[in-house]
Amino acid sequence: MADVVPAGRSFLVVAVASLLIAAAPSASADPDLSITKSGSPNPVQVGSDLTYTLVVTNGSPGDATGVSVVDTVPPQTSFGAASATQGSC
Repeated sequence: MADVVPAGRSFLVVAVASLLIAAAPSASADPDLSITKSGSPNPVQVGSDLTYTLVVTNGSPGDATGVSVVDTVPPQTSFGAASATQGSC
């Protein structure tokens, strides 16, 4: 997803579906990254669309570089589309 998460900033990733977040060590400080995930609608009806929203926040004083987010689609679902407010999908 995003390559750099600026210090004290968040970015939004809207995607379908368990997650992994990783960042390369920053020269100025250790990254302090957090991620939250929510789904909507909740509950979702069988055959209906479900949107997962992931928000990654950098609470450290320096930028976090080399950040990637992996969100695996559950086997009983199909992938529709993904978008990000920063970086690429």
